[in-house]
Amino acid sequence: MGFFELFNPFPSAKPVRNSEFRAYVNDYFAPKLYENGWQGRSGHYRKFVGNYVHVLGFQPSVHSEERKTEVGIGVHFSLLNPLTDAKVELNNIQYYQCFFQKKLEYKGDFWWKYGSNESENVAIIEKIYSIFDSEGKKFFSDFQNYPQPFQSQTPDTALLLLESIKEKHSLTKIGSNINFIYMLCQLNDHLENYDLMKEFANSALEGKFGSILGWEERFSIFV
Repeated sequence: MGFFELFNPFPSAKPVRNSEFRAYVNDYFAPKLYENGWQGRSGHYRKFVGNYVHVLGFQPSVHSEERKTEVGIGVHFSLLNPLTDAKVELNNIQYYQCFFQKKLEYKGDFWWKYGSNESENVAIIEKIYSIFDSEGKKFFSDFQNYPQPFQSQTPDTALLLLESIKEKHSLTKIGSNINFIYMLCQLNDHLENYDLMKEFANSALEGKFGSILGWEERFSIFV
């Protein structure tokens, strides 16, 4: 059940279309982000904070007749490759391309169903922003002391850190263990911690973190 349905279980009109809801986001949500240093438009926003990119995005259902959206936030290392293999410009990165990502929910539901008029949709957008303002601050606060806590990790502690971050923020999606180790290889390469970089790469090639099928060539570069 969506946010507005909790208060109006018998809506008198059909919910607005994706394009109409996106227009309300531009008018009532985006200006609040701009006041706090965010960039972007049409439901996709980014904020550059040191070596991180904070990302927020509205992702409508692929079934347009359902007229609802997910809202996700993510953190990306601006110096490293995105979660996907595609070459993505930082100004265009989406939250689902970030290694650490979280969907904003209301009473256990990730889907935000649209209202049928402006006042209903403004109420929904204000609720989304309220949750973002609260949950986003907690989430992003763990990614403000670059390169810690990642620089101090070893092959024996890295996955423990990954699990603790996942549990602390109830992350709805996270990259694989191997992807995380590859990220740490890239990070240590950038920081010129070459011995630790090679240690992570060799441990991955030896199978310490699980199967690396399809990743062999990428890890071999660091050895």
